[in-house]
Amino acid sequence: MKKQTKALGLFLMLCCFGIFFGKAIKAEASETVTKGSYTYFAEDGTIYKMNSSSGKVSKVKKISQSNTVEIFAVKGSWIYITVDDYYSVKGTDQSWVYVYRIKTNGKSLQNLGKGSCPYIYGNYIYFNRRSFDRNATTYDDMKSLGIYRMKLDGSSKKKLASSAYCQWIKIYNKKIYYSVTGSDPGVYQMDLNGKNGKKIMSDYTSDTAYFAGNKMYVSYTPSSTSYVYSYDLTTGSRTYLATGTLMAAYNGELYYHGTYSASNTTLYRYKISTGAKSTVCKRTLFRNVIAGKKWLIINYYRGNYRKNIGVDRITKNGKSRKVITTYFRS
Repeated sequence: MKKQTKALGLFLMLCCFGIFFGKAIKAEASETVTKGSYTYFAEDGTIYKMNSSSGKVSKVKKISQSNTVEIFAVKGSWIYITVDDYYSVKGTDQSWVYVYRIKTNGKSLQNLGKGSCPYIYGNYIYFNRRSFDRNATTYDDMKSLGIYRMKLDGSSKKKLASSAYCQWIKIYNKKIYYSVTGSDPGVYQMDLNGKNGKKIMSDYTSDTAYFAGNKMYVSYTPSSTSYVYSYDLTTGSRTYLATGTLMAAYNGELYYHGTYSASNTTLYRYKISTGAKSTVCKRTLFRNVIAGKKWLIINYYRGNYRKNIGVDRITKNGKSRKVITTYFRS
């Protein structure tokens, strides 16, 4: 997905068990970018891994196909990524997105197909399949073919449902949830085989969501302001949590940025179990956040026109910070 000045969430959500009112509750537990002692992330087309304890960062592989790469899962010996050809497309400001995988040692890069918003559940990748000609000079060629699933090696692609362009796809309690854009935006739910589909929420949501207990945590923008809400999957009721845009979640904690400010925008940490809110850090504008066991990886705009993007490793309380890299992005 094209990086824009509007903050983008992560089509990568970390999962594990959450804590709610002092009791362990079920949380989404399929897709993760943490494997063993490392959390994986990508910046400016380069895949990195960070030691989850020490915070030490090392490079895995530079992806030559694009400078826009996002990791959505690490499973077995493979890193699963999306590769965005936006910057190589002529005559258009849109993007051609592919699903790839690469070994955790940086070898054996494999193209699995055209598509976006992938999510791994069991031995399948669920994704928004796309059709396009990368040599086209207009965006008219791009089409959403619907929600598909394929095996982890890219084989046996099967259509589950028709769909407009997706913002995200998640699977929770053996149900597929996905958010779509377009003239009829909203969040949909269906069975793993694509049956019994229905719309459960009629609002345009941000680029990520988090599930725990019987609730979905998501942000949406009814007008010019975004709000973070919890949505009860049983009753359909919504509860306001904060003003801002959800960026990431981990172990019963939500990370969201508040209302945009030209001088500083605040990244907050929200604990689901208590409702406690704390400040992590302030930047001009957050583009992406990845949450791990101990550290956050934050991508943000800097006040430097030569290298206007910064990537930091920072503790969740915001007290310890290290710059990982800086680069320019138009």
